[in-house]
Amino acid sequence: MKSARRITAPLIAHAGVSGEVRNAQISDCRFRNAEVKTLGVRSANFFFLVTCALLLCLLPASATTYYVDPAGSNANDGLSPQTPWRTLLKVGISTFQPGDQILFKRDGVWNEWLTPPSSGSAANLIKFDAYGNGLPPEFTGRNAVDFGLIAAGGILASLPPVLLTLAFQRYLIEGLSAGAVKG
Repeated sequence: MKSARRITAPLIAHAGVSGEVRNAQISDCRFRNAEVKTLGVRSANFFFLVTCALLLCLLPASATTYYVDPAGSNANDGLSPQTPWRTLLKVGISTFQPGDQILFKRDGVWNEWLTPPSSGSAANLIKFDAYGNGLPPEFTGRNAVDFGLIAAGGILASLPPVLLTLAFQRYLIEGLSAGAVKG
């Protein structure tokens, strides 16, 4: 197994989401033109966090291993190589506990963003790794939406009508005024 990278990085801002991921480990995966995005928990209130922390301390800790395969199904439980999840979206909307592992099928290609929603602890990382034989999983991010490009296209599309209105404003107002007069 290749050396793993330990991640403690600020969130990559996207569509109003902010925060950071702490104590996650990504091993043996290739990222090409892709971003690892995370969701923060800054908006949760203090009482809720304290209550959850107390409940977690009382519950026995057990690590769970989840499997993801491009040939799987998001309707599966993801708890075995025979019943893997299919998309990175399913990983992004699931909640993980410290010590959990998310394993991606080797030779798998995902054209999405990886958005882990949970953070591990210093003692128990949430591990992202590969399973099976073949090349490491690949995350291309090709189907990712570039909101900057969409906004630029919207601005460029609105310029011609605005410029035409400004150029012919005098004639438009004269025509509207002439049509409003009886006579």
